[in-house]
This record gives sequence, structure tokens and C-alpha cells, in this order.
Amino acid sequence: MANGINNADKLLARILDDARGEAAKIEAAASAQAEEIRARAEREAAALAAETEARAKAAHAEAIEHAETAAQLEARKQALASRRMVLDEAFAAALKELCAMTGEVRAALLSSIAAEEADGGETLRPAKADEAGIEAVLQKVNATLAQNGRAALALGPVDESIAGGFTLVGGGYEKDCSFEAMLREARDRLEGGVAKRLFG
Repeated sequence: MANGINNADKLLARILDDARGEAAKIEAAASAQAEEIRARAEREAAALAAETEARAKAAHAEAIEHAETAAQLEARKQALASRRMVLDEAFAAALKELCAMTGEVRAALLSSIAAEEADGGETLRPAKADEAGIEAVLQKVNATLAQNGRAALALGPVDESIAGGFTLVGGGYEKDCSFEAMLREARDRLEGGVAKRLFG
């Protein structure tokens, strides 16, 4: 699945560049909201100060400390949620681009994944989107398997649960070779680096 993952990595690199600007806007909005929370807390503390100077000093210090802590926690929470949303959008866009591939590019990706993942003799269940073009892919992959002394793959029914790619069903096992699985694997490996590129 290395070639498929490399293709996903390249798509992600393109999408991440677009996502970087959006990430900066989201983080700026989160910081502005945190500042608003802190400012509101200072106003409330100032109102308390009017009651009595002695009580107000203690209440003011305590309210400011509490408000700043709450604002920092809220800002962190919102920043994390915003980062998660940007990452989700980046990987969703990568899946959309993978699913939008057509023709020889798509066939080459499917052939590469099948040749890499098939042990021989499995049943290949294509996604609905790949049903029409999968026979040409099977011919190519089966020729490669035959050269290596392995049994051919059989074409099975459509796997309605995936958007692109296929599943391989063998004796007692199933391999998820869908585009979604490929991106999940890429995300597990790359998420830390992706977040660092997006958010510094």
C-alpha cells in the first residue's frame, strides 16, 4: 500500500497549504474570544471592588486569577477543537480528491494497492465507484500474481460500505483496501507532523 500512501501524502501536502490560512483565522478567533472572556471578568471584578475596598481587593485578585485561568482553559479547548476541525477537513478533502480520480490514474492506484495487498486467491469486492473499471485492474493484478506463482483474485459483489477502493476477502480474513482505510493509516502516521506544519 506504499504507493497509495505516497499518493495520499502528496494530496495531503497540497491540501495542508490551503488549510494553513484557515487554521490561522480559527486560532485568531479563539484568542480573541479568550481576550473577551478575560476582559469581561475584569469588568465584573471592578464592579465588586465598589462594595468595599478591603473585600474588593481580595475579590478582584481572586476573580482575575480565576478568570484568567478559565480564559486560558477555554482558549486551549477552542484551539484544540479548531485544530481538530481543520485536520478533519484536510483529510476529508484528501478523500474527496482520491474519490474524484478517474481513468488511468485511478486504475494505476487500484492496481498498485491490489498487487501490494493480495496474497492470491482472495475475492476482491470493489466500491460501487470502482465497479465499472475493476475488471481491467484484475487482469493486470492477476497477471502479476500468476508470474509469482500465486492464485488469481476473483471478482466479488460490490462493497457498498466504502467510497473508493476495495476489500479483499480470503479464507477467514478480510483486508480493507478502501481509500478511507488508506487515509486512516496515513493520518495515524502523519497527524503529528501535519498539525506541526499547520499550527507550528
